Amino acid sequence: MSFPAFFARASEATRARLDSYLSTSEPAPRLWAAMRYAVAGGKLLRPVMVMAAVVDAGGEWEGAVPLACAAELIHAYSLVHDDLPALDDDDERRGKPTCHRQFGEAAAILAGDALLALALEVGLSSRPARRARPAVRALAHAAGPYGMCAGQSIDLGLEGSNISGETCRYLKTGALFAGAAVAGALLGGGKRAPVEALAAYGREFGLSFQLYDDLADRVSAADGDSREWQAAAAMERARRQLPPAYARLQELAHYVEALMAGELRRLDPPGGGNLNGDGSEAHLPPSG
Repeated sequence: MSFPAFFARASEATRARLDSYLSTSEPAPRLWAAMRYAVAGGKLLRPVMVMAAVVDAGGEWEGAVPLACAAELIHAYSLVHDDLPALDDDDERRGKPTCHRQFGEAAAILAGDALLALALEVGLSSRPARRARPAVRALAHAAGPYGMCAGQSIDLGLEGSNISGETCRYLKTGALFAGAAVAGALLGGGKRAPVEALAAYGREFGLSFQLYDDLADRVSAADGDSREWQAAAAMERARRQLPPAYARLQELAHYVEALMAGELRRLDPPGGGNLNGDGSEAHLPPSG
């Protein structure tokens, strides 16, 4: 199966299962509505990374769909809370009002809490069952005070100003990608998983993705060329971390880098050119 086909199948399976997990409305209809709103529209990179790691480690990706959903639910919770007035105070996310603008601040806080709890619950239903617990633990570790939450604390300036922006990105964005890669490999291959190499891969992948994402959002046009070079260098470092057997994760790095760089060319084409060189434009897969 080609990697684009694998990406499409893994994304479709994740989205269908997320829809199933979020289909209820009881006993709190507005809470469930806010949760569904927060999850809609994601690129599903973290779930695909989970399933790619499972396959590379020798497992079957179909049993990893709950774990993949857990990664996306954690990501969605983090966005809801990051957007709150007390943190980043954002009004728009994915082209629509942020969760707290749409449902109110209290509902958004509770939706984030509920998404995180649901992530742990559904992740533990992954197969094989004997490997689900260490896999979910890897995701929880990445999301908490050793990873994503620490990055947010640094980003808010709560830890002082002597911590580099790169360290912040490694933690705020890279940690959950690292957790996704490690969790997938633990589910697919158990104790044989090369945890340190996969964690390094995920951190560099996340750094690269964040730099590309900043450029696409026009966060720092003044040093755009430098940031694009840094993003490409980080993705190359990510690929170098992987053992030879981890071919799907290699393909994911190439695939996402090409798509993100292609999106930049589409937004700001130099002389009308494009990354593909054939007159076509590269895009991340549609979110459904």
